[in-house]
Amino acid sequence: MTRSIYYLLPAMLALILMAGVAIESLARPKPKDAEPYHAFVRGVSEQLPKQFGDWRSSDQEPMRGAVKLLRPNFMIQRRFENAVTGENASMLIVHCKDARDLNGHWPPNCYPSQGFAMDQQIEREWVIGDRKIPGLEYAFSKTDGLRTLKLRVYGLLLLPQTGLVRDMRDIGGAAADFLRQFYGASQIQVVMDDSLPADRRDRIFLEIMEANMPIINALTAGGTR
Repeated sequence: MTRSIYYLLPAMLALILMAGVAIESLARPKPKDAEPYHAFVRGVSEQLPKQFGDWRSSDQEPMRGAVKLLRPNFMIQRRFENAVTGENASMLIVHCKDARDLNGHWPPNCYPSQGFAMDQQIEREWVIGDRKIPGLEYAFSKTDGLRTLKLRVYGLLLLPQTGLVRDMRDIGGAAADFLRQFYGASQIQVVMDDSLPADRRDRIFLEIMEANMPIINALTAGGTR
């Protein structure tokens, strides 16, 4: 090896390294790469039924603070009422384009910030058709003067490709993974009055989720659309 090549070798190696970094950076997914998937799940959300069985629903305006925080691809807030029994339930479905926006925004954070105490958290697994649906059930209460409001929240967390998860750490993992973060993350909540019997709450949740399975399937199918 000549003396001149010896002195040039570090610079040549540095250039090769920089070229490798540049190529790897160009290969990384970018926000625009996920747009077809975002459009796909948004389209599925627009086709979800507002009426099914004995249930009728009306859309509610999402809280401005939540919209600003989540920057959602789509957000559905819907109140259901059973035309026969008079029972009611509320449903929230939100999909964030960037998984980092959903990180930390879930019932153990949201409800206490509104003055609720979390009295219970239970790991649950429901079955719809041949699909297992893992999630969490929460009990929240808030006393306002002489009145105590008690709620039950059934919560699901969803990730493309990964599927349904129970732990916000899974959302954090997706948020930190440059290969997945731009495909986003989703959350579904069904809220009912705690005074409803447990078996009836489960039945209501399953009826609502069964009608909304297209969006669960779309949100967990994978970020490749």
